[in-house]
Amino acid sequence: MKALPKAAGSQKAKPVFTMPSWIPGLGFHATIVDIWESEAKTDYEETVFQECLLLKEPKVDEILYHKAIIDAIMKYDAKPTGAREKVRWIHLPTNNMTWAEMLMTGLCNQKKMPVYKSIWGTDPFYTSPDLSPHSRFITPQCGRLIQDGLKTEGDLSKEAKKPAPLFMAMPYIHWEADRAQTLVAEWIKKVKLDSEKTSGARENNFWPSEKNRIGLNLTVNVAKHPQMTTSDAGEITIETQDAGENYLELLRRYLFKRRPVHLRRTLDQYYYSHLADTNFRDGDQVVMRQLNEYKKELKLKGNREYKRLKLIQKQEQEIEESSFFSRIFQKAWRSRPMKLEEVNSRLFEIEQTLYRDRNSPILMVDQLWLWVVDEKTVVTCFPHRLQYKRDNEDLDGEDKTDILKTIITYLHSPRRPEIENSNALAELIFCQCVSILHRADMIPEVDFLKNYSIRSNIWADETMQMLIQFVKSFENFMVWIKQQPAESEESIRRFEDIFNVTKQTHLLRNIQDIKDELCMLEAVFQDQMDVLCAAGKEINKANFHCDGCEEDEAVRENIRCPHSSMVFVDQSMKHWKQIRRMQAQADQAYDTLKDLLDLKQQQANVLEARVSRNQAISSGEQSKTIMVFTIVTIIFLPLTFVTTIFTLPIAEFSRVVLPANQTMPATPFLPKSFVEPYIIGVTFAVAIPLIIAAFEIQWVLNTYKLFTLWVSEELKRRREEKRTNMMQHCWPDFLEAKKKEMEQDSDQP
Repeated sequence: MKALPKAAGSQKAKPVFTMPSWIPGLGFHATIVDIWESEAKTDYEETVFQECLLLKEPKVDEILYHKAIIDAIMKYDAKPTGAREKVRWIHLPTNNMTWAEMLMTGLCNQKKMPVYKSIWGTDPFYTSPDLSPHSRFITPQCGRLIQDGLKTEGDLSKEAKKPAPLFMAMPYIHWEADRAQTLVAEWIKKVKLDSEKTSGARENNFWPSEKNRIGLNLTVNVAKHPQMTTSDAGEITIETQDAGENYLELLRRYLFKRRPVHLRRTLDQYYYSHLADTNFRDGDQVVMRQLNEYKKELKLKGNREYKRLKLIQKQEQEIEESSFFSRIFQKAWRSRPMKLEEVNSRLFEIEQTLYRDRNSPILMVDQLWLWVVDEKTVVTCFPHRLQYKRDNEDLDGEDKTDILKTIITYLHSPRRPEIENSNALAELIFCQCVSILHRADMIPEVDFLKNYSIRSNIWADETMQMLIQFVKSFENFMVWIKQQPAESEESIRRFEDIFNVTKQTHLLRNIQDIKDELCMLEAVFQDQMDVLCAAGKEINKANFHCDGCEEDEAVRENIRCPHSSMVFVDQSMKHWKQIRRMQAQADQAYDTLKDLLDLKQQQANVLEARVSRNQAISSGEQSKTIMVFTIVTIIFLPLTFVTTIFTLPIAEFSRVVLPANQTMPATPFLPKSFVEPYIIGVTFAVAIPLIIAAFEIQWVLNTYKLFTLWVSEELKRRREEKRTNMMQHCWPDFLEAKKKEMEQDSDQP
């Protein structure tokens, strides 16, 4: 086919969107699905209508610039007789506001629709470049677009013959691998730093294509799109090299623009949308932690050092639990490589080491943008998982959780109900977004409701087991400790084992985390239900009322027709009820665990009071023993002192010399009548006051304090009397001398 000549300047296509003439698609591919039906003959020569699909995946660049390109792309090679197009679905692979506005503006111009105030509904949206990238979102909503110049939606319904396009922004739960999320976070930091370095320069306010147009071929390949006319083609660039999706370049070109790209947000980024940094919270999700703990257990089972320490710990525990003499013998004669305290410390360090599998899932909150343009056209925007080189351990290597692939697979199913119009297709998209992670064939690791339910049940059971175990251990401890004569190391060890709260503290933290995340999920499903209920009313009012329900009171009140096939509201409500039930379980486990901690604290206080009382009694008994030794010492101290003096060779002592005999020589001795009065007198004179002081030491101290106070007061009183007497005797003489001195001064001229 020959290329057509270029059109004259007056025949150029008018711009449909006030943006630069070329906006790059960066290798991203859109998806266009045409659903049509054709006539077919059965074996009995009966005419039936058969539904068919036509699927194409053009580059985003190709569909943004001209109304004729989409029709050219979706041209049937051999159109059957009697074929009738029913619905066209156009999907953009990212939540890019720039692409969505260009596409919607072109479709509205093609269908000669009126000008609308905004394609983003009536509720506010947060897309300022000054906000954090994850703080930009469209407010969850569902409603008709309002025509420019009309004040309310009611005015639009009166003026317009056809209903305005329906816009819906709905959050839904999806997931991403930790490796991919970390990679995107690094890219965002890099793009942000590059943007800050080049901020303020005027050339940076333009698009890259406007700053450098080298290499741009501004002609259309008409052979590729034979349905386009010369006037339609103009000078639009379509021929671009397909190098695959370039997500980093997408961030560079659209992250800080007036109509930016909206990123996939984690669960914490959705709930805490204005929190600057959520990296720590994102890496500690319950679903992610569960898989990491499982992988960590497998890794520890293959760790030789961990196995060796576990064996030593078991042997040391057996020694500690053995009898007293057996324990002493084994500690003395058996070789012990490490003590139990060292083994427990090493094991604690190994077990507390964080293990983070890079393929572990992170819950994401994506947003569905959906426009029901008319009864035959639906436009959607929602993201997909990052396309990167995945390893064999990726949880979803076959992309079973990809919503786009799931919808297309369902559309090819022969057992599905027919899709008559755009509202039915919108309903299908709703259902797939709401239930994408809850199918029976879903990957177990990303079925987050099931994982949350399992963890909440396990932790609730652990809490109850801890409570029962504490009650039994405490009762046994009280029976055992009453049989012990005194406090020992064994009693201290048992006390610490029973009242240790380390496990309860870790479990309390886990339950608090799951409560926090369930609260986030509840907020997501609440926003989801609000949007879905509004969408159900709009779809019901459009074409889903049954013939027998037209006059029903529920229908007149804009409540969903009970005979419609829209089950997305019921699905979201079912998930919300599951979240509420798990919240009740988590609250019950949390309260039980707090009661257990309070009970441990109270019982520990009671035992500590009892130990203190026993120690006080023991101290009293010891003080009595010390008092006995003190009295004996007081009595024998002067006796020993006096006796020692009499043993000295003092000449003044009158001694008696015994004559020598065969066994001993002549020896001088002090007579008993001389020594006895001194020994008895001095002993009683010294011992009795000291014994009285020992028994009444407090009285003696108080008396001494009162005496010293009286002495100080007496000395102070005497000093005051002395000073007063001096003033009385000296002051008159001083005044008299001063008077004479003044008289002498006055007599002088």
